[in-house]
Amino acid sequence: MNTAILSAGPAISDRRDRWFAIVVLGLLWIELASRLRFEWTINPQYGYGWTVPFLTGFLFWRRWQTAPVATEPWCRFTIMGVTIAAAALLAPLRLIQEANPDWRLLSWAMALLVVAISSALVYLAGGPAWLRHFAFPIASSLVAVPWPTQFE
Repeated sequence: MNTAILSAGPAISDRRDRWFAIVVLGLLWIELASRLRFEWTINPQYGYGWTVPFLTGFLFWRRWQTAPVATEPWCRFTIMGVTIAAAALLAPLRLIQEANPDWRLLSWAMALLVVAISSALVYLAGGPAWLRHFAFPIASSLVAVPWPTQFE
């Protein structure tokens, strides 16, 4: 009886950790869409940006149905360090972006950080097989980020 209680403890905690990671990822993507929504609304050239988060979610859901078996990641601590560093860069980047909302390079930096964090968490959850499998849906969101003006 004690072994059943002990084995149920980590499973519940593991489930909470997964939901916490999903909620944090959702908030990151919502924040990114919130930062990009001004450009999507004002500039008709980027009006399609409103459909990209839904398309990305649909692509991720479709890939989820055929996801490969999760494997163990190779360098867990390095990836966690990169994820923490990317998350730590988001706060000052967000502060600078608040002062310069029309600076498109900051939008690219934020989008790349969110993609990097998402990719790292997918890698930690399912290893290299999952990262390869979900790379396209995660990276496809970058099509909605406005190009810097000099390249446009």
